[in-house]
Amino acid sequence: MAMLKGVHQMIKDLRPPILDDLGLESAIKWVLEKHIGERGIRYAFETTGTSEELKARARSPVDFARLELVLFRIAQEGIINISKHADAGNVEVSMAFGESAIDMEIRDDGKGFDAESIYGAFRKDHHVGLGLIGMGERISLLDGTLTVRSEPGRGTRISAHVPVPA
Repeated sequence: MAMLKGVHQMIKDLRPPILDDLGLESAIKWVLEKHIGERGIRYAFETTGTSEELKARARSPVDFARLELVLFRIAQEGIINISKHADAGNVEVSMAFGESAIDMEIRDDGKGFDAESIYGAFRKDHHVGLGLIGMGERISLLDGTLTVRSEPGRGTRISAHVPVPA
């Protein structure tokens, strides 16, 4: 029975039902509340435009669903990293749904880190920085870009840009 539950959870994790049930914006708000708000950390979430407007212009529903999943996973990883490592007092997530692209930014005022040393550590030990590497790999599959800016004592900013095929 435990194995069946594990398989069921793995299937749900491939595409979380919350994404289909609530949509991208609400799914990200849920992750923020679960991992940031429940820890007493202040957070803000703001959007310009909506995913529904952009979805209507996308080449296909399948392409857009894949894009939503990648952005959700990047947001989820970034938010969970903040809750585990940043010691932040404030977290902001913003999304802009433009004519042909989606831009997302995740910012915190936490302790920050030396981004270059994380990537260097990953080259030596493939467990360090795996989340950041995975974010970059996911977005590159969609011809998008991911930028991570951080330095000790100055918080972190993760910026994602993904074109939407029309």
